[in-house]
Amino acid sequence: MYGNFFSSAHSTSIDSLIGDRAVLDALNAATTREALVAIEEPIMAVRKASWWASGGSTSAVPARPRRYRIGTTGNARKVSDIFLDLLARFLVKNPECSFFYHSCRSAGYRKDLETRLVSRGVDIEQLELFILGQIEYAAGVSAMDAAIDAFPCNGHLSTTEYLSHGTPIWTLRGDRLTQRYGAMILNYIGLDENVFTDGADLIDDLARRLVVKTPASAAALA
Repeated sequence: MYGNFFSSAHSTSIDSLIGDRAVLDALNAATTREALVAIEEPIMAVRKASWWASGGSTSAVPARPRRYRIGTTGNARKVSDIFLDLLARFLVKNPECSFFYHSCRSAGYRKDLETRLVSRGVDIEQLELFILGQIEYAAGVSAMDAAIDAFPCNGHLSTTEYLSHGTPIWTLRGDRLTQRYGAMILNYIGLDENVFTDGADLIDDLARRLVVKTPASAAALA
């Protein structure tokens, strides 16, 4: 079973698909061999029952080292060189901002990610990198002021999780379906001003509009 991934309905390795009603209605109208099971509640309404949100916490979110703190919707497999280039350009231009990432799959991956960012000119003191499970997922998302969507494969469930915790997301819209998930979600909730087709424009806009998250700003988005 594979849930909430719009592009997975035609995979031969999937027996059933659980997803949004609008998506499933469209898939039911198409030719598909999978069993499509609809759920009536929005995914954000049941997010607290997710594996991420219910995972155990081994340490609290540390105090931020810089004025601002950003993250990403991408899991370890989505942190591509293209995304790291974009992230590094932003961090180098904005030294008052740190990158908070608590989804490193191992100590070795954490070290490799650190090396890849530092080699791109990022100050090591801007990096807050933690192994998956070290910090409770929802608490970490809540501690971020904003996030840059993963590219070229955008976030899916993680995007709704971030928005549910009042964390705004900036995304690049690409040519393929997997590069447009972020734009689809943000456009749907009226945040089309956070959608870009050029990385330089995204960086400039994020730097201009990035603010420290407050309870009021988080509530307005969630």
